[in-house]
Amino acid sequence: MGTTYPLDPEANNGNTLVNPLNPDAGSGLVSTFPAASDAGAGSTLINPLDPNAGTGWSSLFPVDPSAGLPSVVLAVPGIFPIYRAPKAKDAEYERLHGPNPANHQPGMDIGGGLLSDGLIYFGERSVAAEYMSPTGRNFADGMVRYDMHPDFLKEFAKSPYMGRYDLKGPNGTPRIEFTIPVDKLERFNELTLGKTWIAINGSG
Repeated sequence: MGTTYPLDPEANNGNTLVNPLNPDAGSGLVSTFPAASDAGAGSTLINPLDPNAGTGWSSLFPVDPSAGLPSVVLAVPGIFPIYRAPKAKDAEYERLHGPNPANHQPGMDIGGGLLSDGLIYFGERSVAAEYMSPTGRNFADGMVRYDMHPDFLKEFAKSPYMGRYDLKGPNGTPRIEFTIPVDKLERFNELTLGKTWIAINGSG
């Protein structure tokens, strides 16, 4: 039925990876991933141990253990969601059109004595949630979920676009973020399949 991979001795948990879809999976995989019932051509795995399961960040495991960066497999075939809490003044525009390139030009004064680095930041839902503001000051009182075409991963799931945000994921796993240069925003928009506003109370 599938291949069972032994524990990564450095994983410090008691889970075993059972991956019936990918016979080429290497070591260092630390959770049990059953095949998704709606998997397409054998490409979708769901990790029942990850509280973010169903959001597209459902199976995280090291690509290169020395880099500390995870790889991802889609929870929903054909869609990879990423999240972003926009500034309050940009929220309405972003809900309709995506990030406003005019507000992310390199060297632009973004307030508080800070200058824009020309990058637009996206991440996991739990990361974006940390930036939402209940008062709607500075950051908006919600976030935008961007449903990305899988080609987004082919083009941007690598350095310098993808990096580790912190190690506060489940069981100390890395949470990752994407930094999209403003000059890549046109391509980002081409790969965006849809946008959904998620209010701070979780509705949307």
